[in-house]
Amino acid sequence: MPTSTDAKRPPSWLQAIYKAKQRRSLGLVQASIQQLVTVGKNVSVASIMSTSREVDPEGRGVSRNAILENERCRTLYERHRAWKELHPAKRRRAARAAARKHLARLSKDELIERIAALEQDRTALEQANIALAAENLRLRLQARKN
Repeated sequence: MPTSTDAKRPPSWLQAIYKAKQRRSLGLVQASIQQLVTVGKNVSVASIMSTSREVDPEGRGVSRNAILENERCRTLYERHRAWKELHPAKRRRAARAAARKHLARLSKDELIERIAALEQDRTALEQANIALAAENLRLRLQARKN
């Protein structure tokens, strides 16, 4: 009986074709990144796609999915890309700043409505928390009796 991993794996007769395409993509991504680094341009998905068309003898290049879905291509891209992922603390600060900017655009009435809705939600959550704590206590006492 086929398993869920069997459903994801291509048929054996296609695996050789897929491997060849993956090798072709990897070679084009490597050559593109090397050329971009040599000329001092930023490495991005778009720049790799563009440069790969120039490097490819067939002129086809590689697609966005080929770069991001092929594990080895993605690793190469991430190693050389111009931007680096934000540290979680910086990401939180950036999100907070974006939220403040959004809230600054709202009118006073819209802000009051939001605050009122948040206070109602908080009250409902506090009541649910109290009910859960009471149920937890009841179950612990019941378990102790048994």
